[in-house]
Amino acid sequence: MQPDVWRVDTRAGFQKATEDLRCAQIDTSAEPPATEDALYHSPQAAEKGLQGFLAWHDQPFSQTHDLGKQACALNSLADDVVELPKDAGVFRCPGDVDRAAVTDAAVVLHKVRAFVEALLARFPEMAD
Repeated sequence: MQPDVWRVDTRAGFQKATEDLRCAQIDTSAEPPATEDALYHSPQAAEKGLQGFLAWHDQPFSQTHDLGKQACALNSLADDVVELPKDAGVFRCPGDVDRAAVTDAAVVLHKVRAFVEALLARFPEMAD
């Protein structure tokens, strides 16, 4: 059993990831779609899920949005492959693309949702 502080930090990470996924879904469903906002929330969700996972394993995580570094830590801890989508952080900042397509936002959201769910599946007690 992990210490309570690890449980609290893990739960907080997954709750924030779930909220970012919800926001990205709302953004892609809006009329007109808010694609840049959706493409902001999707990598945020991946990052928060990673942070929850790393918190459980008492591993440091960066507050500087370095998804690549955090993904390396994930790979060293995961028993099986839970792969961060390669395009999760592609559209992180406004202006990264001229006008992100709705399909790009939906594809990234789908991949990040699957990633966060794969992480969360390792912590069934966090799903409630």
